[in-house]
Amino acid sequence: MAGEGWLEVRVVPGKGRGVFLRAAVAAGTVLESAPALELDAEDLARLEGTVVEDYQFAHPEDPERGCLIFGLASLLNHSDQPNVELRWEKRERAGWFVSMVALVDLPAGVELLYRYRCPPWFPVVE
Repeated sequence: MAGEGWLEVRVVPGKGRGVFLRAAVAAGTVLESAPALELDAEDLARLEGTVVEDYQFAHPEDPERGCLIFGLASLLNHSDQPNVELRWEKRERAGWFVSMVALVDLPAGVELLYRYRCPPWFPVVE
């Protein structure tokens, strides 16, 4: 697993914030594992129109629910050619966790990109 300090947040022109690698990693490397908070339909309705709505993720099992990730995966930008994927795991008594995993060997300095599970609601900048 990648050590602390391997990831950093930078401003990306035309995109806002993005997550970048500080060191090269091999394909399959778990870059981060973070807990997620499950949201029910009422929670999702309360988030509509707020800035937090843009940071909620589709629930891995239930399309009527959502999740907030408490880690840098929540700041990943979209790409149709992603270099990381998110793997969801439900842990007994701890709830959902999300692991950010490198899909290919990645050099230091590269932006980590994820394919959103919904159509982007903004113009995509590659």
